[in-house]
Amino acid sequence: MKVKNMAKIIVAVANMSVRGALTLRLTHEGHEVIEASDENKATGLVHTVEHDIIVASLEQSQQRMETFYLGLVRRDHGGKPVIFFTEDRPPSSIAAEVSYVAKPDVRDLVARVEELLIGPA
Repeated sequence: MKVKNMAKIIVAVANMSVRGALTLRLTHEGHEVIEASDENKATGLVHTVEHDIIVASLEQSQQRMETFYLGLVRRDHGGKPVIFFTEDRPPSSIAAEVSYVAKPDVRDLVARVEELLIGPA
């Protein structure tokens, strides 16, 4: 059985209440959380802070999700996991490269983070 790793997670969530709830839950699980309230802050963090995972919920349209991922994450994130926490599924052009958890299920999101950290059995 693999043991879960503690991670440094960028939580890029526009809604302050949701961002706070995710931060509380993830820190309770032992992870370090770096918060970003918008795409510009998330971009800055990806470039300057060592991290393991990005959780993004920036109230993005599918086109903006694709732009955010292709323009920032794929280029600069080094293949590390990205989880979109949103009501809309990611567009098909990036769906195979990212994880998706439907809002508002914070438990499912935390479970997905843990699953990505533990990796395949």
